[in-house]
Amino acid sequence: MPATKPSVAIIGTGIRTLSMIFLDLPKTETALELGRKLALETGRRVTVRDQEGAILSVFEPATPN
Repeated sequence: MPATKPSVAIIGTGIRTLSMIFLDLPKTETALELGRKLALETGRRVTVRDQEGAILSVFEPATPN
C-alpha cells in the first residue's frame, strides 16, 4: 500500500521546543477544534496546516489573567 500524506499537521511551539502531530482526519473542523483545545490546555501557540502545508488556522496560547 503506498504511503499517503496525512490530511492535517498540528504544530505546537513553545519557548525552546517544537512539537508536531500528523493526523489523518476526515473533517477540517475536527482538526481546528483539536488545535484550539491544544493551545488552551498546553499554553502553546498551535498552527494547523493542511496536507499541502497551507496554514488553516493559528491558535494563540491562553494567557493567565
